[in-house]
Amino acid sequence: MTSLLPSSSTIKYVSVFLNLQNGKRNKGKLWHKAEALKQDQKAKKKYYDQEDEWKWQLATNGRFTVNGLFKLLEDQEASTISGVTETLRNNLIPKKLEIFIWRSILKRLPVKTELDKRGIDLHTVRCPLCDDDMETVEHSLIFCKDTSELWNQIFKWWNLGHFNNLSINELFHGNIPVSTSSFGKKIWQTVEWVCAYYI
Repeated sequence: MTSLLPSSSTIKYVSVFLNLQNGKRNKGKLWHKAEALKQDQKAKKKYYDQEDEWKWQLATNGRFTVNGLFKLLEDQEASTISGVTETLRNNLIPKKLEIFIWRSILKRLPVKTELDKRGIDLHTVRCPLCDDDMETVEHSLIFCKDTSELWNQIFKWWNLGHFNNLSINELFHGNIPVSTSSFGKKIWQTVEWVCAYYI
């Protein structure tokens, strides 16, 4: 329901207009008030005609982009997890493999010992492949006799000699002397990461 009463600014204009028309003594004073009111209305109109905008304070240009947020998060990740992130850049493999390797280095894979620590009731925490030891991240990916044999075959294929039970960090950080070229190292890293993912 709209109000039938005029707004206060309309009343001021009408009263100023009537006072000017009647030739009162304070004609100049009222005229100045009317002009000031008009200027105020113009300023408000100019202000309200502008579109609202959001400013992203974490970007230099003030614009938010998903790509900019992703780079910001990557930079933050790089500064908080030292030693892990520089090996997690390989454009030859899907992102899910990079995440898998990152989680394995941080020992955040859902192996039986980790699930048991979180209160998930399991029948056993022994390795399902060899049943010789508890299933930890390192045992599953490196120390299990079946996976160790697989790594021996891969090392033979690449003429790297015998696979000595390395730690996860040593294996995935590229400390194995494979090739002098950066592309050769990237290919080895790809083979290594894909094999670890499918173990």
